[in-house]
Amino acid sequence: ESAIRMGVEFVDVEQQWSSSLKSKIFALVDRLRVHGKRRSRVIVSEHCYDPEINSNRVMHILRLCEEQGLADIVKVVIRASSIDDTLMLRAVTSEYASIATKPYITLATSQHGQLSRVMNTFLCPVTHPLLPVAAAPGQLTASEINLARKLIGLSAFPPMPNSLYLFGSYIKASPSPAMHNAGLEHLHIPLKYSLFQCNDVQEIVECLKSPLTKGGNVTMPHKLAIIPFLQSLSPAAKTIGAVNTVVKLPSGELHGDNTDWLGISNPISCVSDALQKPVHTAIVLGAGGTARAAIYALKFGLGVESIYVWNPRTTSNSVKLADAFGVTAVEDLETIQGVSFDAIVSTLPPHAVTEKVESALETFVTAKGIVMDVVYFPRNTPVLRIGRN
Repeated sequence: ESAIRMGVEFVDVEQQWSSSLKSKIFALVDRLRVHGKRRSRVIVSEHCYDPEINSNRVMHILRLCEEQGLADIVKVVIRASSIDDTLMLRAVTSEYASIATKPYITLATSQHGQLSRVMNTFLCPVTHPLLPVAAAPGQLTASEINLARKLIGLSAFPPMPNSLYLFGSYIKASPSPAMHNAGLEHLHIPLKYSLFQCNDVQEIVECLKSPLTKGGNVTMPHKLAIIPFLQSLSPAAKTIGAVNTVVKLPSGELHGDNTDWLGISNPISCVSDALQKPVHTAIVLGAGGTARAAIYALKFGLGVESIYVWNPRTTSNSVKLADAFGVTAVEDLETIQGVSFDAIVSTLPPHAVTEKVESALETFVTAKGIVMDVVYFPRNTPVLRIGRN
């Protein structure tokens, strides 16, 4: 019940639980939906490890897990004693697909059941090479599943060139293609990531209309301009008010997300833990889309109590941004004299780091303070150089 009230995406409910308990859970989910709150999706599952399991029994369990249409997702797991059990499960799954009205998950555990993980197409659990052991017998990595799907002709992504892009201005020096193409190759996902340099957001919209384009990343100056052309936004993108990732859904609709804040909060958290110095007070330099993500990261990702925002060029933008997030705008540097910052995040472009900014930074930086610059070229930016000094 606590998970549902917090609005977690998925809640797994055992089909064998009592009817009264399941009714209570479904009623709570519906009540939150009626009140317009974020609604969890309920997975109704049954794990049947009977060695005498047969196709009729599996089909019966699948229909039971529908809970008369109340389940959002149906899940059945069996134990495979041989490959024949996995092939039987696959045959039943194909039959069930013709009558299913909701997404479904059918899996067989053990080494004999690995093919079921390859052929499962919705919320497939995976393991990772860095984990000491798999969470369940027969679990595979995402890379192994994608490779197996490719080998048996089940790849979810047909090999189309230039399917993903980085959209933005002045992106010729971006390392994104090298980074993402290496990841795609490692995971055996046959997509190509390329640069799409443009100054007009309409060019991005036209590119996304192409069936060959599956989505991409959006950078300056289009992070806000792209939003009116999207059909849905993640909670982070809504709060931040900027988008850096666009995904084309199977329906063709465009979904916007913002992952910038993760790229800011995660490294700060790691360094803070290594230094054994919590971040209580922080300042963000800039007032654009990335500055919004930085404030979101500090406030909601790291729980920083005291956050300041300073935009050297236009202080009025600092005030607007501070008001939007309930943080403190710096209009006059004298007002923060003596404030000790545990973290400094600069979202300023290189040309905006003037002598005035450099002088201010020298007073902001403290021993064991964390200095982060979202600009990665040149590698030793003026902001980082001052931090090191």
